[in-house]
Amino acid sequence: MSKRILLVSFYAPSRGHAGGQRLLDLYSQIKLICPGIQLVLLCCSHPESDWGCERLDEIFDEIHWVAPAEFSVDGLQHHSLLRSHFDLIDFQYLQSGRLIPLFAMAYSDAVIVFNVMESQLRAAWFALKQVKMWMALRMGMYALKELQYCFRADRVGCVSFADLHAMKWLVSERKLFCIETGLSSKEIAECSKAAISTEGRNRNRLVYLAYFGSATNRDSLYWFCKQVHPLIRAKIPDYELLVVGRGIDQALMDACFEPGVVFVGEVEHIHSAVANACAGIAPALYGAGIRGKVHQYAAMGLPCVASSIAVESLEYEHGKSIFLADSPDDFATYCTRLLSDDEVAGHVAAQAKALCMSGYTWDSMTGAIRRLYSL
Repeated sequence: MSKRILLVSFYAPSRGHAGGQRLLDLYSQIKLICPGIQLVLLCCSHPESDWGCERLDEIFDEIHWVAPAEFSVDGLQHHSLLRSHFDLIDFQYLQSGRLIPLFAMAYSDAVIVFNVMESQLRAAWFALKQVKMWMALRMGMYALKELQYCFRADRVGCVSFADLHAMKWLVSERKLFCIETGLSSKEIAECSKAAISTEGRNRNRLVYLAYFGSATNRDSLYWFCKQVHPLIRAKIPDYELLVVGRGIDQALMDACFEPGVVFVGEVEHIHSAVANACAGIAPALYGAGIRGKVHQYAAMGLPCVASSIAVESLEYEHGKSIFLADSPDDFATYCTRLLSDDEVAGHVAAQAKALCMSGYTWDSMTGAIRRLYSL
């Protein structure tokens, strides 16, 4: 019998948001590494964000959708999947962890993997260090759940080495594995369409590419628009910021309104929206998640200004392949430099692209995937 893996995910593998894209790419790579493997998906349905799921039947042999109200131990205790056979069960997202006891009981011989999309333990610790007590308390509640699920699982997957290093203080290191987020061949092909020469770009535009249904990205956009954007406009009056991605609503547009901030919204193809920008930004204030946008900028030949936490444990180097800034003044200074200096922008972009293509494609993650999933 061929190896069977069950993916239990609170959100669908999809192109609709960064976490969904990561799962699409990860499981496509698993199928590529082990063509004879049988992959089964159990997924909670979210019609508002389940966009870009058309490739699922190319990856998964079976797909089972359940409503949010049924995504629980009580709701699934009679599901047909509990009478099947699996060698490994992969729980993705914090909300899926509550189902570990149900499936662990049904499959005592299966390897139980809990994958942390973004460590709540690390987020809580970071908030505590920043003396943001309200945030630390909120994250702390999620961190306790995360820790509980980690203890119940046989293996724990992390999306960054920064998360792994933070978690190893409380979780056995032998349980911890890291698969960073890479670029898929499809993303590389699309990014290459946007990778036009520096001279062909609009020198007065920055772009922020993200999923704005995320509180992390909404908070960072607000910070940039209110504290950094006016400083850049004071030096380059006709400069514009393009805000590209899903999850933009009227409340966000109202909160972040500033002259020169252009809300592009969701686009079918990234290159159509960002080809005329000079550089990208990644101003994460906390969290940092899977950090795919840094790689996307690099692959498109866009130099980037990012906060330190946005690239923590990644190999991009300040002043060579990226500019790092944590204060509004520093962030504005580096953005202004990229907007006004073609030579610097071109050099940083070239270094970033070379690094991304050598170390952050999904093909480069093959060894880590084999280890976590026993392929």
